[in-house]
Amino acid sequence: YTFNQPFFNVNYYSTPNNKKDKILWGKIYEKYKPHSSNINFKLDDLDYKIICDKTYNSVKEKYGNNKKYIIIGHSYGGCIALLFSKLYKNNCVLCCCIDNPPYVLSFFNKYNDKNNKNILEKYSNNDELKKSLRIIKNSEDIKEKNKEIDNIYKLIGYKSSQDRIKYYDTRLYIPTIFFRAYYSKPKDYQIDWNKYSMKEKKLFKKDKNMKKYIIMNEAEHFIWKNQEFSDIIIETIKQILQ
Repeated sequence: YTFNQPFFNVNYYSTPNNKKDKILWGKIYEKYKPHSSNINFKLDDLDYKIICDKTYNSVKEKYGNNKKYIIIGHSYGGCIALLFSKLYKNNCVLCCCIDNPPYVLSFFNKYNDKNNKNILEKYSNNDELKKSLRIIKNSEDIKEKNKEIDNIYKLIGYKSSQDRIKYYDTRLYIPTIFFRAYYSKPKDYQIDWNKYSMKEKKLFKKDKNMKKYIIMNEAEHFIWKNQEFSDIIIETIKQILQ
């Protein structure tokens, strides 16, 4: 079951200013149709805990009570999966984090998007947010549209970085597996990604709920694109659940 937040669908409206790139972008979306046009959300919907609560209620509504969950979160979703496994630990049997931002407070502090704190002045209430969303959905001016999209990205980035710090917890609440991409020739942020990943492994080493910490050398951030790595993820989950 996949729960998709409407604010991810902002990508649906992102259109390059360059004509050549615009044509290519259009072909990609026509082929994959990765997003919905629904981007109606409120400021509260960006909060990690509210995302967890909405996910839980959505799943419960679809499948009923007394179900047990395997929570799988990739990247941004890995931190949310860990929070979900804390909030609903009695309903969860396993949490899988696939190349999430290294779950180390010093990493979150270093990559804290605090430079965009002033974006909250623009979006001081939901009415201002609605104005931006209306422009994104309805404006025929690409530059105007993309300016608002950029502001929304800044808002999401800022709120996300704050919540990773706000809800940080060094304890694992249910059996948890980490699948981590590791780069032998790291570039830019990958240098810190490698370094803090090892700190993350050390952090959870003595936690009884840390069942596996699997390093996947030369994996991409989207690990499952490689069938070999995808098979390892599936088989590891099966082994833990036996």
